[in-house]
Order: sequence, then structure tokens, then C-alpha cells
Amino acid sequence: MPYHRWARSNGEPGDRKSPQRPGGAEFTLDPVTPDSQLWQPTVNLTGTITALNYAVWVNGVKGTNHGNGTWSANNVPVTKGGTASFEVVAYEPNERQPDGSIGN
Repeated sequence: MPYHRWARSNGEPGDRKSPQRPGGAEFTLDPVTPDSQLWQPTVNLTGTITALNYAVWVNGVKGTNHGNGTWSANNVPVTKGGTASFEVVAYEPNERQPDGSIGN
């Protein structure tokens, strides 16, 4: 079961997140600055992650876990309607990801 975290555009946690399991990943989304980027159809995002070998996905886009406690994802779609919402999902190395791959 992947780990989910919903985040606001300012990097603060959203209202929902999955329960943490023992040995799970802790991860964050950095604030989007300048916030004018949120009016674009896509943005580049960054954040931190404690599990150096987990795969990171944001709003259906596979990101890159840099293996040093940081991650990034490019061309992430921004939700329409004036409120940007990002779903960050971390997959363990043995879990199947949305594109069918396994591993980071």
C-alpha cells in the first residue's frame, strides 16, 4: 500500500493523509514560489523524503528521488478552479507503481 500525502500549494499538509506504517516514508512538499506559478497548467515541484529508495509520484507524474533526502517532479498538473492541490505518493521499492514499474 503506497503512502499518500495531500498538500496545499504552500507546502502545508492537506486535510487527508494515509496512516503511517512502521518503517514508512516521511515526506514533504516544498512551498510553490512564486505562487503565480499556480496559475500555469503545470509546475515543477520539490520536497524531502526520509526513504532514499522509494519512488515518488505527484498528481500522476513520476518524480525523481535523488537519494539524498530530496525529490523533484517536473510538469506536474495543477488543479483548476483557484485552489491548487497536490497528491504526493511514495511507493516502496517492491510496490507496483501507476505505470506498472516496480522499484525506483
